[in-house]
Amino acid sequence: MRSMTGFGRSEKSFKSYQLNLEIKSVNHRFLDLRFRLPAMASGLETELSDHIRKFCERGSLDISLREKTASGKNATLNKTRFFLDKPALESLMDCVQKAEKITRQNLPLTVQNLIESGKIFVPMEQSEEDLIPLKDLLPLFTSALKDLQKMREAEGKALEKVLQGAIIEMKEALGAIKQLAPIQAEKLREKLESRLAQWNLSSPVEPRRLEWEIAVLAEKSDITEEIDRLEGHFEAFTQCLGSASSVGRKLDFLTQELNREVNTIASKTTLIEITQLTVRLKSNIEKLREQVQNVE
Repeated sequence: MRSMTGFGRSEKSFKSYQLNLEIKSVNHRFLDLRFRLPAMASGLETELSDHIRKFCERGSLDISLREKTASGKNATLNKTRFFLDKPALESLMDCVQKAEKITRQNLPLTVQNLIESGKIFVPMEQSEEDLIPLKDLLPLFTSALKDLQKMREAEGKALEKVLQGAIIEMKEALGAIKQLAPIQAEKLREKLESRLAQWNLSSPVEPRRLEWEIAVLAEKSDITEEIDRLEGHFEAFTQCLGSASSVGRKLDFLTQELNREVNTIASKTTLIEITQLTVRLKSNIEKLREQVQNVE
């Protein structure tokens, strides 16, 4: 069992630069990927997403890839290149000469004038030749994802202990409820007979009618099926805890079913002792619900 919380990082050096990758993961209902990639890795999100899905099935992942030169500065700053648009420069100089003749003034050109024009020195756009190949990125991502996976597995073991402890406590409470359940009918009889005695009816209740009423009340308060289903859910929950696959959604569903069965028992029971035990069960279910949200 794995948690959805974790962190992984890796780095790889090339001839003129270094790539640093960090992957942060938190819980999410599905697999949500957010990339922050440099220009040299643009357009590779789909391929990288497919690779990440081999390691993670759920979670919100923040993927940050940074490019640095050997000196530690951002490589994209050092890769900026300009070229001189010679025809534009010649055209500009020709226009300046014509303007000087018309105005009869000397109009000197400076480097600042040329830069401010934005037409003479033109920045080169990143070419496809500058893009890093996917085959060079995949080992970097594999290393970071394995690092992330180790942390998620360690967190998962800690979660497993918490969940197992809650299930053990719930089994103990259910065991006590199971022992109390058979005496509900007898308690109902005693309660009903006591009330009848207090009411001082003019004529006694027919024994057969009393037995029928007790049987109806006993049937309505019977919790045998709920107990059986809870035991089955405990078994399924425990089996999931030992699974190596993604079980978060199944555990979430089982937690909802546990809550439904306990609520039914609480609504049916007539014994204060069982009511108190259902409160204990609900407390553990809340603990399960909170922790299960972090399971992949």
